[in-house]
Amino acid sequence: MNMKSKMLTAGVFALALSTGANAAMVEMAGDGFKISYDDSLVGLFGTPILAGNSIEFAPGGSPGYTAQTDSGVDVTNSTFSMVVTADEGKFLDGFNLSEQGSYFSFGDSAGVDVSGKLTVKPLVPNGPIMSETIASDSSFEGTATPSFEAKEWTSTTGFSDLNLTSAIVSIQSILAAYVVPPVAGASYAFIEKTNSSLLVSAVPEPEVYAMMFAGLGLVGFVARRRM
Repeated sequence: MNMKSKMLTAGVFALALSTGANAAMVEMAGDGFKISYDDSLVGLFGTPILAGNSIEFAPGGSPGYTAQTDSGVDVTNSTFSMVVTADEGKFLDGFNLSEQGSYFSFGDSAGVDVSGKLTVKPLVPNGPIMSETIASDSSFEGTATPSFEAKEWTSTTGFSDLNLTSAIVSIQSILAAYVVPPVAGASYAFIEKTNSSLLVSAVPEPEVYAMMFAGLGLVGFVARRRM
């Protein structure tokens, strides 16, 4: 572990100790980066799984990551935060979030919605906080008469060209279901999230690219001399 990673890890563990005795920091290695998070604060997202350069969440349990109502408004909210650190010789170029789930709503006054934010805070002094809104990629369609047929929803958002060595990345996800009075006839609204995937782009630093091209040029030069 290099000095940068040691200092970052020490800072994360110090933060964990200050937030409570039950906090336990977990570190996982991905493809070109590492993540650190507090396993007592995973919320409704559940424990993340690393698959190459993708951080996967699969909310489960009962009632799971849902919002539902037959009268009024029900809102479910959860946020997952982690520290993402590029490996030696690489930098974090981008983060792309995709989420999926299902929903149904029926009745003239019923509906559902998805909201939230993907936030990136570089771990540098006075680093700017960057955020992108999470919203459904398409409109939600309900029915006038009772129907429990589940439809699918998706959302995508992200950042690119960041050039970071480490950052605090937070995913805030909000699900809402509502039935607005006065209610005429049967009405119900239900929405759930079943998956979140954060794709991390960790690419070689510009100096590494330059060394690679210089090495290829030297190999070509030597080959021509031998010919």
